[in-house]
Amino acid sequence: MICMGDNDSVGEDNPYGQPTVQTLNALQQHGLPYVRLRYTDGQGALKPLTRGLIHVSVKGGTLLGLGNGCPYNDTGYLTSSTDTYYGEALAIVRPDGSGPVQVAAESPLGSAQTEIPWREEGNDHESYR
Repeated sequence: MICMGDNDSVGEDNPYGQPTVQTLNALQQHGLPYVRLRYTDGQGALKPLTRGLIHVSVKGGTLLGLGNGCPYNDTGYLTSSTDTYYGEALAIVRPDGSGPVQVAAESPLGSAQTEIPWREEGNDHESYR
């Protein structure tokens, strides 16, 4: 799911006038949903120079870890907020089995949310959106 940010003007962080959007993509690894958080332009191209503190909330599950690929992460990996590293961060969630997992991310550049269908029986899951 992609939601527009409010950074739509030409500037240092946005040299080509492309709007900055926050993108969430879910995938499964080791039986858990991983949610990739990215700053992109309107066409989906990564904006690696865009930085921002992202706050993540989860309904229908628990946030197990949140971080970025930076070798030094002063906020740790067990909080609900992280800075991006080269425009990206990653959240790992554990579904509680009650149904779909909703993941929302907010930052100064906008917000985004995604819903991950989940059925508990044998960790079976539906396709990610």
